[in-house]
Amino acid sequence: MLVHKCSTYYRLTSETDTVSKITYVTLRTESRIPQRRISELVPAEESAQPAFKIMRRSPQDRRARQNSQPGSTAGDEGDISDPEPSEAGSIGGRSSATG
Repeated sequence: MLVHKCSTYYRLTSETDTVSKITYVTLRTESRIPQRRISELVPAEESAQPAFKIMRRSPQDRRARQNSQPGSTAGDEGDISDPEPSEAGSIGGRSSATG
């Protein structure tokens, strides 16, 4: 709709292809093209680059990573601070209950 209105205002010829839905705009001898373009009237938007950081690992982090084993979790020693039976009936901080 905007293309048709602008083409009428600037005395351009607009033709619409009904099959492909493409609108063609062409100059005529009576066309009046302004000195300033529409793109000059509107300030350009700044495209924001995604902010991310590449974190480097220290050699100490790499050594700690090599010592870990597949399937191990943090604190694998087990927390035996709770000597009383838990809800699952086990003694100690570990429970075999799921959920």
